[in-house]
Amino acid sequence: MSYALSYISIFFITAGLIFIGFFGEMFFRKTGFSEYIFLILIGILFGPIFGIFPYSIIVKILPYLSQLTLAMIMLELGMSFMIDDLLKEGGSATTRTLIYVSLSILLTSPSNIYLAGVIILHFSFQQ
Repeated sequence: MSYALSYISIFFITAGLIFIGFFGEMFFRKTGFSEYIFLILIGILFGPIFGIFPYSIIVKILPYLSQLTLAMIMLELGMSFMIDDLLKEGGSATTRTLIYVSLSILLTSPSNIYLAGVIILHFSFQQ
């Protein structure tokens, strides 16, 4: 079965997803149940179980929906971003990260050298 996908249908599908997301947010505020889990469950119901959105349609609009989702997540994060907290905690978080990465490298390198014969910082560009 072939489905024609027009701009109108993409608009209505996107509007429907935003509408369902709004109800997911209301559901989260009422129950404390994560809105993301709610949206995943709705997606499973509408997709594979009930077949409301066939796979062929989803594959066509997935690149657009993923970009829209990323933009909405970044907008939400940007609106809740506190620059004062970043400046206050940034130095200690960076120091902690450098310590963890350095310790990880130092603790795993001997086992990598012994088990896999990996030599650290030895790159062979020969083919």
